[in-house]
Amino acid sequence: MKIKILSVGKIAKSSSEDLLLQEYVKRTKWKINIIEIPDSQKENKKLDDASRILAEINKDDFVIALDERGDNLSSMQFKEILAKNLDIGKEIVFIIGGADGLDESVRQRANKLISFGKMTIPHKLVRVLLAEQIYRAYSIITNHPYHRE
Repeated sequence: MKIKILSVGKIAKSSSEDLLLQEYVKRTKWKINIIEIPDSQKENKKLDDASRILAEINKDDFVIALDERGDNLSSMQFKEILAKNLDIGKEIVFIIGGADGLDESVRQRANKLISFGKMTIPHKLVRVLLAEQIYRAYSIITNHPYHRE
C-alpha cells in the first residue's frame, strides 16, 4: 500500500513530535511519503495552501481530508477504509490543513472527510495521531497483536 500524507506546516527534525511520527512510520511496513507544504505567506492563505495541496494529488488517488466537519471513526472503521483501498491498489492521500483549516476546494476533492474529534489539535500532533492510526490499521490487517478490543 502506498500512503501519502500532505501536511501544511513543518515539524522540526528530531523534535518529540518528529521522533514519534518517524517511529510509527518505521513500524508500518507500507510505503508512507510525508510531504510538508510550507505555510503560505500570502494574504489568502487557505486558497494558496489549497492550490499547493491539490497540485500533489493525482486524479486516481483516494483522498482523505482531516477536517472538523468529518466523520468520527473507530479504529476498525478507519482500518476498513484503508483495507478496501489496499485491495484495489489505490494510493491513499491524507491531507492535514494549516492553522486556518482547509479551503472548500480541498474538502470538495476529498473522497472522505474524517475528524479526530471536535477539539482543535495542533497539526504537529495530528500527524502523530494519524501515523499511529495508520500503524494500528496495519497491525489489525496483518494480525499483529498491537490492537486490542
